[in-house]
Amino acid sequence: MLSRACCAAMRKALSEQLEAHCQRLHDDLVRLGTLHEQTPHPDDSGYVPQGFEEPPSSPPVPITLAWWQRFWPAAIQRVKQENAQRQVTFDELYRQWEWRKTEHDAPEFSRQQREEEGVWNDLDAMEQTLRERLEEIEWPRETTIDFDLGFDERTIAVDIELPAEEEMPDREWSMPAKRLELTPKRLSATRQRKLYRDHVHGIAFRVLGAVFARLPAVQEARVSGYRSITDSVTGGERINTSKASRSPVRSGARSSSISCSKSI
Repeated sequence: MLSRACCAAMRKALSEQLEAHCQRLHDDLVRLGTLHEQTPHPDDSGYVPQGFEEPPSSPPVPITLAWWQRFWPAAIQRVKQENAQRQVTFDELYRQWEWRKTEHDAPEFSRQQREEEGVWNDLDAMEQTLRERLEEIEWPRETTIDFDLGFDERTIAVDIELPAEEEMPDREWSMPAKRLELTPKRLSATRQRKLYRDHVHGIAFRVLGAVFARLPAVQEARVSGYRSITDSVTGGERINTSKASRSPVRSGARSSSISCSKSI
């Protein structure tokens, strides 16, 4: 049989795991409605370096002879050979490190050129830069985004596939005191609608922020969110569209802002 202390330790460990899981569920629910909070300012643009983080190997420390080994030719020869082998090994490791660094630095330099210069007038550079940025965002749910720069670097059209309202979580979880279980609580209809509204608006706002921050030449963006639904009248898709423009602001403030209009 397990001792009382062992049972208490196991219970504590299980309780901590359940609490951590409960917190993750809570955080996931909160993130659905707070996507807009991580939106960058339209002036927070430009290249952000991604350095090569792997450090090189440390040079070998030469083996030194004890005073008495200096009078022993065999010991001198053995230490010389060991030091030489250590240096050969280090040189090879350093060459491999330099190769890996070169493989990192070459595309990094290309990215720097693309994000500092190409984003102003090169449509291919603009498309790649925005696509990479959208892929870097940690979306709480799978989010499909497509966009078209057309023939003018000043405008962009973005399509976002939105989840259906019934795909959103309908309950939250808590852990009662002194009980090793998670208890669900159904969200009210009002709270579910608010969560859905905040989520879909947050997606659009976050995408607009990425567009204006990473594509400084873009002056106007149109974002359309769509979801496939069964409509009793049309049987088609309902589309929400927002249009935003980069606007200058008054003297003394930051150099640009975003003005939005929305149509449904």
